[in-house]
Amino acid sequence: MPMTPIAVMSLTAKMAVGGRFLRMSLSVAVRPPSASNAEWITRSRVHTHHVDAFSSPTFGPVATFGPAGRLRLVHRRIARWTPAWPIDPDVQVVAMTPYTGFTPGLVRAVIEHTGARGLVLEGFGLGNLPGSLTSVVGDLTESGVLVVIASRVMAGGTFPVYGGDGGGVGLESVGAVFAGGLSAAKARLLLMCCLPGASTAEARARLVHALDVIDGRSGGEQ
Repeated sequence: MPMTPIAVMSLTAKMAVGGRFLRMSLSVAVRPPSASNAEWITRSRVHTHHVDAFSSPTFGPVATFGPAGRLRLVHRRIARWTPAWPIDPDVQVVAMTPYTGFTPGLVRAVIEHTGARGLVLEGFGLGNLPGSLTSVVGDLTESGVLVVIASRVMAGGTFPVYGGDGGGVGLESVGAVFAGGLSAAKARLLLMCCLPGASTAEARARLVHALDVIDGRSGGEQ
């Protein structure tokens, strides 16, 4: 039977294992006919089941294809270092989403339990957090944990604008790095690429440079 082009398709199958049937579900992304190759490269899923379930806010495409099929990179390459691949599974980076009334001890407990070298916090709006977390972020950065602030808002990015407890200005002053337009999930993956084989200072420099290139604030290679 021909497959109708949709953004997300759920497939269910049964598999016999050891004489028992196991029910398996699989979600498959299928490119809508209206999406170009370049758009498809950079899209993020924004809906659980709609046909237009993918979007590419803030950055646009990573690359475009010319009439002859030649690939042209739109964004600059990160020139100063080569990301480790595959990612070292022993490099722990934790992502958390604070909320109103969030207990700072939760962050400390997770870092202590996992031994994570990096932490991504998904903040409000421009990258603000509950006020009680500013001192925790400062303690973690002093101990060598890289802390990155992302936003739970899909587009616009994080910037240290607001003062006061939990504001971006205070978080930056205690050592947090702002993820710009990257989501928490993407910031976590980038941080996982920066950490292997590097000291905290080296990893931070890699991260800041990569974010500058991604946001178009720094030179790289075309």
